Amino acid sequence: MNRTSRFYHLYISPKNEVDLAEVARTLAACTDCFQYDNQNFVIYTMFDAREWYARLQKYVEPGGKMFICELDITDYWGFMNNGLWKMLKRVKEGQTSGRIGEPSPSRKEN
Repeated sequence: MNRTSRFYHLYISPKNEVDLAEVARTLAACTDCFQYDNQNFVIYTMFDAREWYARLQKYVEPGGKMFICELDITDYWGFMNNGLWKMLKRVKEGQTSGRIGEPSPSRKEN
């Protein structure tokens, strides 16, 4: 099955005993990922929201919070850390790895 990568917004507040670093290791399966404001991520991935929910559910239940939705980036404006603009440029120019589990040039920039 040929999958196309898409953008998603992910908010995750893990249950108390989970370190956000564990979540970040799971997110290494993304084609590209940008973290902002500690618990928010813009991810570019071949997996859909349901698949990410299944992968991340163990970090939030019981007691945590999570929201995943597809993100349309055809019309965007704003002030954000330079790392997000670099990620969007990489994707637009086809410079992301495009393969699951292979890291992009930059994972997190604050």
